[in-house]
Amino acid sequence: MQIYLVRHGQTDDNIKNLMQGWKDTPLNETGKTQAYQLIPFFESQHIDIIYSSDLSRAFETASIIAKSLNKHVFLDKQLREMYLGSWEGHSWQEIEAEFSYFLGKPENEKNALNIYSGESYIEFQL
Repeated sequence: MQIYLVRHGQTDDNIKNLMQGWKDTPLNETGKTQAYQLIPFFESQHIDIIYSSDLSRAFETASIIAKSLNKHVFLDKQLREMYLGSWEGHSWQEIEAEFSYFLGKPENEKNALNIYSGESYIEFQL
């Protein structure tokens, strides 16, 4: 059995370097093109089933591929990215400036800490 993991195509928030997490941002035109560019590869593979996060950027990427393969996309909320709470929609530079005390903590301490109304690393792994 082979499993292929595909990252969603580009969004406008990717271009702006904004954290997305559960923020539901759609693909932009480049992101749609990126998804279409994957079709030849997947047409040469034996694909039985396609799962996707329920966020539109992931679902749209999966749907473009699935349509070419005449497959259905099964949505699974558990495939979402980590929920980043109040960090979502902000740039990494803004986060570094406002939350430097959190980012400076040792990794073992950060694992249990909630990212400002988001998930902790431990919660995300569950």
